[in-house]
Amino acid sequence: MLLDVGCGTGKATRDLAAFFDAANGCDESIDMINVAREVGGMAASEPIRYHVAAAEKLDSLNAVSPGSVDLITAAMAAQWFDMQLFWQQAGRLSKPGGTVALWTLTSGYCHPSTHNAEEVQKILWELEHVTFKPFEPPALHIARKLYDSLPLPWTASPSIDVFPESKYVRLEWNRDGQVKPNAHFFSATPPYMISLEKFESGLNTASMTKSWRDAHPELAGTDADCIKVAISRLSVALEGREEFEHGGGTVLLLFKRV
Repeated sequence: MLLDVGCGTGKATRDLAAFFDAANGCDESIDMINVAREVGGMAASEPIRYHVAAAEKLDSLNAVSPGSVDLITAAMAAQWFDMQLFWQQAGRLSKPGGTVALWTLTSGYCHPSTHNAEEVQKILWELEHVTFKPFEPPALHIARKLYDSLPLPWTASPSIDVFPESKYVRLEWNRDGQVKPNAHFFSATPPYMISLEKFESGLNTASMTKSWRDAHPELAGTDADCIKVAISRLSVALEGREEFEHGGGTVLLLFKRV
């Protein structure tokens, strides 16, 4: 069985569900769950079941029995959890030999081979670390730092002994935009070329974009809008090229239950 915690609209749930006879997604937002239910999705043997439940209150899930879950996942969500309570819940629901997988994708990078890469990266960094910095909540800072400070089972108080450090695996890609030798630049489907139009569309939906615009209503939507300015600068730096290879710093944490 799969349990995707903080599933939002269920994208990661659907991506993984086919590998399990049964799959469940949960999120504390009823609006997110309503969208996930509307989209639906299938596990190998039955439809995905979606539930309104917080990461800290998984014991409210009557559809998931203690010790029954093979894989518990949280995709770009763990930074919002009370991890002490989450680990207690994960230990209760996961079966011996089961796994908890937490991952996040953070920061925007261009591939080093991008035309005028140094200038393109400078623009991306300024948008994130200068323009958006005043609007970054502490939880997003944890994600941007690739979960370096995320509480782990053995650092919790009291510690959660069923997830020993000896069974822990950490994998990361593109820290600070650096690509390791012989490694793929981590993105949706390497190589991942994104158009400036699509990149702008994605930035327009970001929570920190909304926060910036709320703080600068007189500039929002004008040529001085922070996203308009960034896209304009990127267009100049790319010298007529309409797309570039874009990825993000990524971390995957794997915990085996004993």
